[in-house]
Amino acid sequence: MAELLWDGYCPESRLQDKEVRMRLNTSDLFESEATGLQIRVIYGLRAVILKERGKGKFRSVPCYAHTEITYLEALCAEEDNLKAGKVFESQEELEAYLTQIKK
Repeated sequence: MAELLWDGYCPESRLQDKEVRMRLNTSDLFESEATGLQIRVIYGLRAVILKERGKGKFRSVPCYAHTEITYLEALCAEEDNLKAGKVFESQEELEAYLTQIKK
């Protein structure tokens, strides 16, 4: 199976056929403007979906993931301390993880 790749938009919203931007927050993480989902990018390796949701505290000068990433990163779950864990290989795996980390 192929790994799921991140294109800079909110993967949780994509599952609902919505295109929602992810914006850099004050913690230097990309955060969904709609769901608070946070992603830490390890460039060239992974896009780690964090367990904790953001609080909507964005940088004053907007920086959007879909305009900043230069190539697609493999989506994966957060293991511990922002480290990359399991790479998602299906939408079902991604949905199960997102359900687990919902508020």
